Amino acid sequence: MSEFVQELPPGGILSHDIFLERARGFDLFGDTVAIADRLAGRVQLFRSKGEHIATLGGPLGPGDPEILQSPWRVEFAPDGTLWVGDPGRGALVGFPLGGGEPQTAQLPVATTAGFGVDHVLGPVGASAHPGFLLTAYAVADRPLNIPSEVPLPSELAYGPDRISPGHLVVSGGRRGEVILLDAIRTSLWRIGLEYEPPRIVDISRIPVPAWLVKSVRADMELMAEAFPGAVAPGFKDMRAGDRGVWLVPGLDTIDGVFVPYEADGRVTVLWRDPLQEEAWSSRVLDDAAWLMYPASLRLFTIADED
Repeated sequence: MSEFVQELPPGGILSHDIFLERARGFDLFGDTVAIADRLAGRVQLFRSKGEHIATLGGPLGPGDPEILQSPWRVEFAPDGTLWVGDPGRGALVGFPLGGGEPQTAQLPVATTAGFGVDHVLGPVGASAHPGFLLTAYAVADRPLNIPSEVPLPSELAYGPDRISPGHLVVSGGRRGEVILLDAIRTSLWRIGLEYEPPRIVDISRIPVPAWLVKSVRADMELMAEAFPGAVAPGFKDMRAGDRGVWLVPGLDTIDGVFVPYEADGRVTVLWRDPLQEEAWSSRVLDDAAWLMYPASLRLFTIADED
């Protein structure tokens, strides 16, 4: 059971300038909510209760109005810096907590929609360089390649008939590891890291429920039949945390699935009525669900049915 609580912006619009145009990603840091306002080329910041804080980028944002073109993914670093993945610019843009000049780091365009933030290394994306799995882009704007000292899974190899970096989504997990989603093959990987020097020390698989794999792949096959030649990733978003991974399937009537790191942990599913609008991204925190729709971010309370 669920109950609607509020939406950002309140009522879907605050003013002529404060509204959302085909929003995509969002993230939360304490009482602050960041929303990637894709078509408007900006990021909107709100308090979780509805107060509008600031506009980053766009005609009302600080600095160069072209600093953002089509922000897709936003993620807060542990220090409060907000990192924005912008495929339009092929860049990551970091906005320091409390203001200050934005910092820009280049990233392959295909990975700007799927980067994560590590506790130590900062923004981390998938790398297509032979012999490397990840590339971290530090705030000094100098690429830092992380070599793998363990065999890479063959299914993660790049090539014309294999996966591409654009189908991988990365997220920071617990300290010393990042989580990687293969959105085509419906597989999750834990990447263990050491920092001095930065290197991969372990790669292991996180079990994904069989019913979810079956459902996502069936939806992908239907999409392929409807649009021959198109490759539709099975997931729209993935965010890792201390206890597990939140997945947002691309199709079907599921708005989110929480997969714990432990194989015997409880899987939480956020279902959607077939007649309801499909959310682009979602998150469940403390018995409340945040769902990102194109024109608003909506908060619902959730409770187990009797």
